Parts: sequence; structure tokens; C-alpha cells
Amino acid sequence: MRASLLVVLLTGCVELADLHAEGGSAPPIEPTPPAAAPLDPFVALLSAPWAFADGFTSPAPAPWRPCGRGCFEAKAAAVAVAPANGRVILAEPGVIELEHHFFENHVRKSARTRFEGLQHSLTIGQDLKRGEPLGEGQRLTVTLVGSGEDPALFFAARPQLPDPSAERVLALIHHDQQELRILRDGVEVLRAEVGFGQATGAKERRGDNRTPKGVYRVVQHSKGPFDGPVGAYYGGHWMRLNYPNPWDAARGVDAGLITVAQQREITQRYWAGLATNERTSLGGGIGLHGWAEEWSDTDSRQMSWGCIVLHLSDVAQVYEALPDGGMVILF
Repeated sequence: MRASLLVVLLTGCVELADLHAEGGSAPPIEPTPPAAAPLDPFVALLSAPWAFADGFTSPAPAPWRPCGRGCFEAKAAAVAVAPANGRVILAEPGVIELEHHFFENHVRKSARTRFEGLQHSLTIGQDLKRGEPLGEGQRLTVTLVGSGEDPALFFAARPQLPDPSAERVLALIHHDQQELRILRDGVEVLRAEVGFGQATGAKERRGDNRTPKGVYRVVQHSKGPFDGPVGAYYGGHWMRLNYPNPWDAARGVDAGLITVAQQREITQRYWAGLATNERTSLGGGIGLHGWAEEWSDTDSRQMSWGCIVLHLSDVAQVYEALPDGGMVILF
């Protein structure tokens, strides 16, 4: 490495000497711009150029009728609507494209929808809410730009989506940074170090001792003392989350861990803000709590059977700041 560096330096010196010998001058040395600081993952998660989509709907309600994949027809001029919150990024005669930002569980995603065959008066940069008019026509073609997925199936699979930006109280918990932040009306009010389950990775099934990743709500608050052999490990405070959620349930069906009927029940209760079925093979009993004794940030943070562990010095504050119904994103 040192020899290579010396060659580079000597070569540079020779080139500069040649310039001076020919009566030239050395080119000015441009300062190296400082490297951009990595964006705070908590900030990045919620940063969006316009409103998040809180769900998708068909852009072609009645009287439109399907005429093939992504194709709709109407006997007379009919109005098509925005399938979700988004912004107009292309507006040409007969053509519209919207860009949508949304959460698929705890993961930020985006999608572009294209509509052809409408007369419209939209302009680039215009923001639309789900259900607002796009334009009208008698034959409409809808595509997902850059995707081979059937748009009708895409919309139907996402009738409801979480919108963290609409939450009055929101808790964000980052697995890698082992940190919790609570926001009230978008402003951070509390920050705390946390511990997780004894096994790494996102929870998949009962007994794996992992902490989930996903979007949940607090569905129970309890203060100690707690009975039983593990009662002391709650640290006097317990905040239950409604794990599993619909995405956990979908994964469970694919893995053969739960039935479609159980998936349907979990999904319905989750969107109603209620506790979900904790007795399936997906497991349950996930929440935030303290610990039997104070622990050090320098010790292993893999402590619990899957819950989020708080310092005894923080747990009471978190308990008061995070009410029932509060959204919690584990990411």
C-alpha cells in the first residue's frame, strides 16, 4: 500500500514538474466535498414528499366494467378516481401517472400507477387523495409502472394500510440501533435504550425467542406487582401489543402455521385496534416492559423471550407516554 501510494505521489510530482518546465502552471486543487452524513433511520422512515397512502381502491368503480387485465369499459362517459393518496408525476393528453408512498407493514414502499384513455385537467405536481376524480372516459387502461402485477389484484390486496404520519402518538423501535423514540403530534418527546429477545432476527413462530418486526398497537396497560415465576421481569409495568398482525398472519398461512379462518380473524381484530389471537403457532404475548433489575447498555441486549425490554429508569415514563391505541413500529 505504501509503495503504491509513493508511486502515485512521485507520478504527480513528475507531471507537475513537466508543467512548470513547459512554462505552464499546475491546475487548481479542488477541495474534496465532505461525505454526506447518513440519514437518521428514524427520520428516514417517516420522510415522504407527500401524504402516505392509507389504502388502495379500484380506480374504476361502477359503472365501469372489467374488459380484461387492467382494462375497464363504460357505456357512457364515466369518472375514474385516484386509487390512493399520491402525486401527479405525468400529465399528458389521455395519460396520467401517479406516484404513491405507503407502508407494507413496517417497510416503506412506493408504486406508480398509469392511466390511459381519460380526458383530464390534472397538472404535474398536483396531490390527490384516494377517491378524488382523475378524469373521465369510456375505455380505461390501468398499469403498475415497472411491475408485472395485475393492478386489480394489487389494489384489492391493500384496502387498508397503516399511516404513521396520521398518529397522534407514535413509538418507533429500531432493532439495529436498539433504541425507542416516542413522537407526539410528530414531535419527539422521549428517547430510550431497549433490549430484545434472546434470539436475533424477526419473530416467526411461537417459542423462537425473537422480537417481531411490524406495525402494532398497544392494547393493554398493566402495573405490578405481577405474580408468577416471571412476574418480577415485568419491572412493574406491562404494555401488550396486538401481535400477530395481518402481515404476520399472511406469512403464517404461507408457512402452514395457521388457517385462513385464523388469518381472517386476526386481520379483522387488528384493523379494529383489538388484541389478536395469541394462541396459534405464530405465538403471542409480545409487549414492552421493564426487567427484574437494572441492566447496562454495554451488556448483551438479547434478554427476553421476545418482548421489548426497557430500563427501570425509563419504563414508567414510557408507560405514561404510550397510551392504549398508540401505534408502535418495530423496524
